[in-house]
Amino acid sequence: MERAVFLMRNTDLSIEEIAPLVGYADKSNFHRAFKSFFSTTPRVYLKGLEDKKTQ
Repeated sequence: MERAVFLMRNTDLSIEEIAPLVGYADKSNFHRAFKSFFSTTPRVYLKGLEDKKTQ
């Protein structure tokens, strides 16, 4: 998950592109694992990162 967050913060890759790069063949499995780890979805997490960039 650390690698996923790094990629979210430092690249313009989509969640669909990040999932296989961090070992998930399926976006749904990545989504479930991310939500279990961070208690939020990848998209909501990514939206929070985008909001912080614009502030």
